Amino acid sequence: LKTYNCLVGTPEVFRKALTVTKYLQPCNLSLVVFDECHNAVGNSPMVSIMRQGLWHAPSGPRVLGLTASFAARNLKNPTPSLFQQREHLESVFQASLLSPDVGEDAKGKTNEMEFVRVSYMDDMSGVTLRSEVTEALVELLISAGHSQKYLSNTSGSLMHVLEELGKRALLENCQEGGCLVAARSKSDNTDGHSQRFLAYKHGVLAEKLQDAPAMCHKLRKLLALLKGELSGRRGIVFVRQTVLVQPLTKLLNSELGTPTSPMCVSVTGISLMTEAEQKASMREFRSDKVKLLVSTEATEEGIDVCDCEYVVRYNQFHTTKSHIQGSGRARMQGAKVYYFGNDPTREQALADKMALVAGDNSLAMAEAEMRKRKAEHLARMEFASVHPYRHHSNEINVVNSLTMVFEYCQKHAPNIRVTDCFTFQSGTHLHGCQCIKRFDYPTPTGTWNSVHASEVDKHWGKVNVALILDKTNFPNLKGADRCKRRFLYVVAINLVKQGLLNEHNQPVPKTASRAW
Repeated sequence: LKTYNCLVGTPEVFRKALTVTKYLQPCNLSLVVFDECHNAVGNSPMVSIMRQGLWHAPSGPRVLGLTASFAARNLKNPTPSLFQQREHLESVFQASLLSPDVGEDAKGKTNEMEFVRVSYMDDMSGVTLRSEVTEALVELLISAGHSQKYLSNTSGSLMHVLEELGKRALLENCQEGGCLVAARSKSDNTDGHSQRFLAYKHGVLAEKLQDAPAMCHKLRKLLALLKGELSGRRGIVFVRQTVLVQPLTKLLNSELGTPTSPMCVSVTGISLMTEAEQKASMREFRSDKVKLLVSTEATEEGIDVCDCEYVVRYNQFHTTKSHIQGSGRARMQGAKVYYFGNDPTREQALADKMALVAGDNSLAMAEAEMRKRKAEHLARMEFASVHPYRHHSNEINVVNSLTMVFEYCQKHAPNIRVTDCFTFQSGTHLHGCQCIKRFDYPTPTGTWNSVHASEVDKHWGKVNVALILDKTNFPNLKGADRCKRRFLYVVAINLVKQGLLNEHNQPVPKTASRAW
């Protein structure tokens, strides 16, 4: 801030700066802008920035939230849910929702977009429901050395590939997408026995699928669109699960492109692609080197290509936000949006209802009610001598302590998983949490210290952590998560008292630790 007047970053970066390290102070800011502010739900970084950061400042900055669709959740019961989501955002940001009139010109551009529903036959459900197919797939994964812990999720993801794309995609994904490759690095390659055994299991799976179509009817309909009326045009195909991105991209390139001239590229989240890979794919798409981009729904808010001519939603989506954000990627005049799993008429009706709720100023929350909800939340966080723990100009609470402890352990024991630092015992805690016996943490000298359950219980006394991490404000936290945060809060206090965390709640250099 001494050099620049404007800082740009992700919500998580600013959450840490405002609520954990306190390198940023609200009094030093005049304006905070939240892009895509509908993501301020549950215990997300945006919510933490407001409740654990800006709300505590006696005179904080002005706040501006921007969104094209304020309702981010599934509208199972549209009208009440819309009211509730509007109230939630107004309460979190302590601001009234404003829906300005954008004028007839902008409305006209939206109305010119054409929505098309694509019908297809479900010719895969009978195959995916057959137990012998699942059993053959599980046996292949076990033979490839996949962990029992993740076996169910992995096999479920691969069955999703089969159901949504067909036999060819599944068999290719098993052989080239990591199933056999992972095992090769673990096996004895001198006699090739492991590879032959895996090839045999792959053959068993192929035999169980011999009557399944190589490509399901749904995929064939997509190919017909891309080869027909969408041929040569630039567009985006959105899929729901990451596991579909690479198999679908490979199939489309095989059917529509050539080995030296691919038809499409893909973009997924950072769990499967590095930032450099993401940027490289987007450069190829934006520069028109390729005509098609395959992406997950997670990127539907971040892709902006002005001459995108169509969008295909290959899987069913469940929020009005997805309808608005996804279709908004088709920026050219006269663009088309194709839905394989949703009714465009119904989705547009829900979007229209949301627009009415957003534009009705009589529904705005009164300032007195905003202040009341803020005061109630802050009061729930205060328990004298128990919570929060304040030191220097900073504080530790059950929200930010998890980040502190995890980062501390990763710094001093980078090869140890933090989850392995917990020791559990059978039974249930009096507050309904899983019983944690102790938490072990490394020290800068190479030794390990422990915080035991008796110490945690003594600190909390009769205070129930569920009163702080209540279901209204922290709806995504399960009982086990609350129990871990209750425990790690005391661990973080110990780290501060032992001089292992500095005034910014950061691990001190190894040579600088000292007792306070």
